Amino acid sequence: MDNNIYNDKVLTEKETATVKKLNRIENILIIFSFIIFAISLTLYVTFIIFIVSLIACFYVYNKIKKIYKNAPTTKEIKIAAIKENVESAYKLFCEKRNITKTNCIQNDISFCVSNNTMHLTETFESYIEHYILEDGDPSIKLLPVKHTAIPVSDIQYFTKEGDVQYTSKISGGGGGGSSLSGAIVGGLIAGDAGAIIGSRKKINEIKTETQTIDSRKTVIRYYKEGAIKTLSFDGYEVYDYLLKKIPQKDLVTIQLSQGAQNIAPKLNSGTEASGADIKKKLVDLKELHDSGLINDEEYETKRRELLSRI
Repeated sequence: MDNNIYNDKVLTEKETATVKKLNRIENILIIFSFIIFAISLTLYVTFIIFIVSLIACFYVYNKIKKIYKNAPTTKEIKIAAIKENVESAYKLFCEKRNITKTNCIQNDISFCVSNNTMHLTETFESYIEHYILEDGDPSIKLLPVKHTAIPVSDIQYFTKEGDVQYTSKISGGGGGGSSLSGAIVGGLIAGDAGAIIGSRKKINEIKTETQTIDSRKTVIRYYKEGAIKTLSFDGYEVYDYLLKKIPQKDLVTIQLSQGAQNIAPKLNSGTEASGADIKKKLVDLKELHDSGLINDEEYETKRRELLSRI
């Protein structure tokens, strides 16, 4: 039997076969390792490609979204097509009636008093909506501005009504009393004193919520076609504006003026009067002065006139 030399050692045929078999297994494992490595590398590259593609998709999506966000809407395109003509028509309409932001309420030209007329005009935003049709191009024909004109002479009066009320809503509280489980735990930890303290239930926190009820409004009564009409606006903003523009139409001012007219004839009736009558007239005169219906000069002149009759 021939002997083989392997690593400086003489091996038998059986040992030689075993060594060759191990070498083949080793070679297979090495090849298999290379295959696994190649597959892993491929998957890794694929994963990177997937991540990069995903990032690119998000980037493109955001770009497209931004473009569409800044793009004009169909409504805006329609408005742009007619805006110049509509703006000119609206501006001309307001200028003819002296309706400007400077002399209207809170720079809002929808409510204005000018040229002895109270104007209620729709806003430009509302006016331009008339030209936005649901099915097709915007209207080409200029439409009239929705507007109501009420002469100041037709206004009977304006006044303010209502007020602001505050109510408090109280919630919570309750609870308290005793708790058996709390007493047992407290007693185990701290004896009798702990049982007493532990038995007390927690009292719920009391909360107070303030609610505001605002019923303030401005009311305007005016004549139209022989009938009395009424306009109502929330809050006192319109009232304060009208008080500056047409104070003579304020209901309180009208009532005070009528009261002064009723008292004045009493002061002017008769040249001869008794001391008691003159005293009463002086008292009435003083009331008119104190209420501000007559000034100091008028008061002093009339007072001297009455005193001269005594």
